[in-house]
This record gives sequence, C-alpha cells and structure tokens, in this order.
Amino acid sequence: MTKIDLEQLIKTRRTISDFDATPIAAETVQALLETAIWVPNHRLTQPWRFEYYTGPAIAKVATAAFPEQSGKKYDKLNALPGTLLVINSIHEDAGVDGENTEATAALIQTFSLLAWAQNIGTAWKTPGYINKPEFKAALNVAENERVIAMVHLGTPSGEIKAGREREAAANRFTVISE
Repeated sequence: MTKIDLEQLIKTRRTISDFDATPIAAETVQALLETAIWVPNHRLTQPWRFEYYTGPAIAKVATAAFPEQSGKKYDKLNALPGTLLVINSIHEDAGVDGENTEATAALIQTFSLLAWAQNIGTAWKTPGYINKPEFKAALNVAENERVIAMVHLGTPSGEIKAGREREAAANRFTVISE
C-alpha cells in the first residue's frame, strides 16, 4: 500500500449504521484482528480479548442490553449481522490500565481501517449499558474486565455519506524548540 492509499483509506473510512443481512465470516474477523493486534502496546500486556456475536447469537447481546426484549434500540441491535465485543482486563495500576485502554483504542481504529479496506463497514459503539453488571454477567465478562467497545460490522447497505470537514491540524499545532 502506498502512502496515498493509506491516507485515502483514513480519510474515506466512515461509521456505518446500515448493513445488509449477510454476516461477516468469523475467519475474516479473526484475520483482521490478527493484524490489528500489532498496534503499539507499552509493556506488551496485550490486555484484550474478543467475542464475535453473529447469527442467532446476536440475540444474546440484544437481550443482555435490553432485558425487556423490546423497543427500537433492541430491534436495531438484534437485527445486526454481527457485533464484536472488545474486552479489556482491568489492571490494578492506574497508569498501566490507562495505557492498556489507549492501546485497545488504537487496535479498534486499526481493525476498522483494515475492515474498511475490505468493504466491511464498522460502527464503534460505547453505549452506557456495556459495563453494567447485568450486561457483563449475561455475556460472561469477568469482574476484572471491561467492555471497551461493541464494534458493529457488516457489509454497508445504502448511501455512504461524505465525511465532515475537519479543522486543520495547523490550527492546533505548536512547535516548541527551546
């Protein structure tokens, strides 16, 4: 990949909300993760683990999130072709824990870019319920773990909107040389 290809990939990646019904193969998701885990990770703690819910198992996530099994948000979550739970171990040292969270965020972004390069859309979600005790218990997330994100994924369906403009980095860039 050239520099131009990478820049284009970064600038064109979008959060996708509408997917067709076809799930992404677990082997494809795992292959993307095999590359994404190469992000910088100070101390090489590799604090992450992943659970990919697809097919009928997506209902487990929807029910864990919305135990009443009703409502617009429940229906939307239950209709996804797949969602990846990105789970981190919680470290007792706050500094290491912060580094672990930051490394995992880099992993999620890298995963999303790799997926986009293969025409797989993603939506990085952090709804409030992902670390409620009931949600974690329903999906066997240990007490010493947190769900960093749910990454919805599938083949994009419908129109993909252009990205919104960003303020130039130059407006927020300061050089300090002495």
